[in-house]
Amino acid sequence: MRKRMRKALKSPVAQFLFRFALGAVASFFYTLGLTMVIPLFFLVIFPYRDLGIGFVITVLMSVAFVSFAFFIWYGYTRSLKKTLYHLSLATLIPSVIAIILNFYSAEVFFATIQASAAEFETVRPLLESYLEQKVPKITTIIVGYFVIGLGLFVTSFSMKK
Repeated sequence: MRKRMRKALKSPVAQFLFRFALGAVASFFYTLGLTMVIPLFFLVIFPYRDLGIGFVITVLMSVAFVSFAFFIWYGYTRSLKKTLYHLSLATLIPSVIAIILNFYSAEVFFATIQASAAEFETVRPLLESYLEQKVPKITTIIVGYFVIGLGLFVTSFSMKK
């Protein structure tokens, strides 16, 4: 069985599909872990209630997801430099896209929704209120992602082979 599997993975198409699947799984778990951990920093800095056991479980799960993604990449590349590079791309690409989209005004956002929703004017005040309250927090999280990705990127390029 192993001989057939190794022989099958020698074809360029199989290697490409294997790399793609591996990258997708690792990126999914890495992004999931970061998505869970970054907002938790704000709960620690600005606690609004007792954090409890749910906080500890969420931190442990996010660390487990990020570690799992790290070990998937490291197991495949066998290089810390390449692993950090892949993780930096998995962080930087979404954060750069989010930063670009963050420059669009609320009016562009509303015009896009209004074109596809018939009853938009009834929910517009709710959306405006939500955007006023949440966008500054989301922007901070986006900057957090960018800083982490940039740090990983610089670290990967500053390492020796």
